[in-house]
Amino acid sequence: MAMADIVRVLLPVLLVLAALLVLRRRLPVLFWWLVGYPAVALRVLTSYRATMDACGLTVPASAIRRATARVVGWQAAPVPPRHSPPWPTGSGLVMRLRLAAGQAPEDFTASADRLRHAWGAHAVHVRSTKPGRLELRLVGWDVLAEVRPARRRQTDVQLRLPLALREDGHGTSGTSAPCRTN
Repeated sequence: MAMADIVRVLLPVLLVLAALLVLRRRLPVLFWWLVGYPAVALRVLTSYRATMDACGLTVPASAIRRATARVVGWQAAPVPPRHSPPWPTGSGLVMRLRLAAGQAPEDFTASADRLRHAWGAHAVHVRSTKPGRLELRLVGWDVLAEVRPARRRQTDVQLRLPLALREDGHGTSGTSAPCRTN
């Protein structure tokens, strides 16, 4: 392979890597959507069953599954909770889990640190949405490390009215329709 061929292949790869590094530094949310989310979602989906089993969050297979496995000559594997696809958020991803009989949300809360470590997330938060259902929220990075203020919309100053006076005499204002006097 000639030197020109190596440069022709290596130069675009280096340019893409440099663009990704700049994107990660300047626009971390866009980098998350383009690169981070697909990588983390793939990692979570491919290791879901093994991770749940290692964390003790599986239940024994049903009697029908055990009988079928016995007839075929396989060993019935423990069953992890059913899950939705990992949905992206601005700072990570969310999966909704359906608990099997005998599982409690406290087991998942106790295993949150092990799940965080197994999936390489910054944090894992567990929230019970309804009986038998959980929301597993993976945070991809430390969102408080570099806080950026939200963009402010331009508001018309004429629409600001004092709504009330606090105890110290200063007014609080809000956006409201123009005031009419009697």
